[in-house]
Amino acid sequence: CVDHDYDTLDLRLTMTSADDPTTDRPSTIKRYRKNGRYAAGYRQLEYLLTNKICASNQHLQRLTGGGAWVLRPCYSRAFGAQQQETTEYLKDGWEGGWEERFMKKMLYSQSHCDLACMRALPKNLTDSMGMVSRVEEELNLWKERNDYNINASTGEGLLIVDLCGGKGLTGLCLSEMLPEARIVVIDSRKPNPNEKHLSEEYLARETNMSRLTGTIFDDKLLSQIPSWVPEGGSCLLIGTHLCGILAKHAMSIFEHYDEIKCLIVAPCCLPRAAPHWERKHSDLVRPGEGWAWGCDTTVQARERNVDPYEYWVDRLLDSAVARDKRVVVDPEMLSEKNRFILLNK
Repeated sequence: CVDHDYDTLDLRLTMTSADDPTTDRPSTIKRYRKNGRYAAGYRQLEYLLTNKICASNQHLQRLTGGGAWVLRPCYSRAFGAQQQETTEYLKDGWEGGWEERFMKKMLYSQSHCDLACMRALPKNLTDSMGMVSRVEEELNLWKERNDYNINASTGEGLLIVDLCGGKGLTGLCLSEMLPEARIVVIDSRKPNPNEKHLSEEYLARETNMSRLTGTIFDDKLLSQIPSWVPEGGSCLLIGTHLCGILAKHAMSIFEHYDEIKCLIVAPCCLPRAAPHWERKHSDLVRPGEGWAWGCDTTVQARERNVDPYEYWVDRLLDSAVARDKRVVVDPEMLSEKNRFILLNK
């Protein structure tokens, strides 16, 4: 659900500036397209990396290391011979981290070409990094409180289930950051042939992530969650920009399974009339009406003269059954839907 104009951001605006990092630096890399072919021209990823938003936005700065404006070995092949020859690469600890590994795959791997060409790439990356930051913060809290038998650095003993995970961008980031965790991405859409990063062969060979096709209402699929949890481990349930009643149902899943110790969900658009596959869930739908729980949020928000989205987040939080519950606002996300609900048992 794209709620922002960032999918139309002109990432070419910086290309004519005098300090453009690509000036007089011909590319030495073949950039793969979705169809499997390659060309020398820039994709969405290269336009993003040459935009100064990579230095001004904290999520993009962390993931890209500041972008092509910063001299780094990672970008030498992609942005010209002058970077390859320099001996003045910045050394600030970014190299060797999971972020560099991920950016190398985005830039140079044919398996990630679909992600490199993704529309609204800046928004999608900040959405994913917002969730990654919340997971990281939560695992550090677990470590401080010694709550669960989890290695917060490697993810050993941890299962992360990403509901409505789409193209798997968040899951792939978490897979790089937590190499010993088990990552399961669930989405109702089957991967298309261009999404080579989601093929079973690639995921089994290169990652600790799997992607399953199913809906958030697939009880048979979700009932397998306890069997996915590593022995003696715990489960963290996440969902980024879950539309309408999906956010509420994610909370029901969290409450139903004891193995799920934490839920991190970023709600998106407000609920409307429930489609047929929601109507059978009596706990979410008014009996005999087919209207989803919370469908009157906009009306109530207007009566109270408050923002409907903020009021929707507050209603979800108030309805949650959890030992600890809170809302975190992430101003570095490029989406206006930048609130996370965190629940702990």
